[in-house]
Amino acid sequence: MKKISLLALGLVAGLTVSAQPDVVKNAEGLLKSKKYQEALEAVKPALSNPETSETAAPWFIAGKASQGLWDDAFVAIMTGQQLPEDQTKAACHNLLDAYNYYVKALPLDSKPDAKGKVKQKYTKEIRKTIGENYKGYFQAGLDLYNNKDYPGAYEAWDLYVNLPQNANADQKAFVADADTIVGQIAFYQALAAYLEKNFENSLLKVNQALDKGYKDRDLFIVGIEAADSVKDEAAQSRLAAEGNANYGSYDISFLASIVNAQLQKENYPACYEAINQSMNIAANDSIKSLLYNITAIINEREGKIDEAKANLEKSISLNPKNAKSYFDMGRLIQNSVAAQEDNADETTRQNVLAPELVKAAGYYEKSFDIDDNQTALPGHIYRLYYSLNHSYNLSQYADKEKYWEALK
Repeated sequence: MKKISLLALGLVAGLTVSAQPDVVKNAEGLLKSKKYQEALEAVKPALSNPETSETAAPWFIAGKASQGLWDDAFVAIMTGQQLPEDQTKAACHNLLDAYNYYVKALPLDSKPDAKGKVKQKYTKEIRKTIGENYKGYFQAGLDLYNNKDYPGAYEAWDLYVNLPQNANADQKAFVADADTIVGQIAFYQALAAYLEKNFENSLLKVNQALDKGYKDRDLFIVGIEAADSVKDEAAQSRLAAEGNANYGSYDISFLASIVNAQLQKENYPACYEAINQSMNIAANDSIKSLLYNITAIINEREGKIDEAKANLEKSISLNPKNAKSYFDMGRLIQNSVAAQEDNADETTRQNVLAPELVKAAGYYEKSFDIDDNQTALPGHIYRLYYSLNHSYNLSQYADKEKYWEALK
């Protein structure tokens, strides 16, 4: 009985193997009938069976069936039909699958036969189809991105961006878009990778977009953030410098990145040099006001408090609506008082320190008048007036204390 069972099992296995070519033929018939989903399901067993997986036919059929599913959906999309999200995503992935199946078929289609001859059957059609999918890869990336499938969007756009250098594509089957468009799509790839926290690929695509001449402001912002995430200080510095050169006349965010990096190294001369360069290209007094504010912060870090105050005064004079400079001036004054309070005699406290605290409170109040989104500031001002009323016994500020207490 044991021998009969083993023999029976062997017969079943043999029948399964010998049936694989029939699986391919059946799938091929379904493909010709444009039953793409059925053809794809039918051919899948042949992709893993040793008898057929090393031949081009099943991979070609799988690619052709996946291509057909995409083509049908693409026509619907291009004619304005609104496909459900799951159908749209599935169709886009069919296109990506088609490429991968085709790429698997290509080397197998070039294998020599028993006589050592190479007789390609599918290569020409595959390469032509991949080339003709140029716009399809663009559209698939867009649809996947809009459906928040960021890895899929990245993959589709990668085919689009790199197709002109792709040996698997017939270069005569499509006309590549201008570098400006390709660079923009490389940026979208960078953004898709960033949203997936794939910062290395994000930075890679930022650089590719720059190579294509694409220099949108947001490209530099994404690149700086990606470089910071992978601790690539050289790339972060380069992108911040280039971003500042392009947009620094009206956007100080790139300068801020440069200054922050140099402050970590306590390289104050480099900070001032970068600020001076920005000052030379500043578009208006409002930007210059912000630059003087940054200068004051660096002065403070160096312990040059008088210089910091002088630069804050310049900042305020250039833009009387700069809430941050009023706040920073109040903070510097209050900090100076705090450093002297413990060792000050009563005369100094009343005649020197108290007037300085009143002055600090005035700057804080002005800052809050300009920007009342500073939700922590009323409580801070209240505590300052409380100190004047109770610690300095200046009861004339009791009403101020109550006013700010109500706001905190």
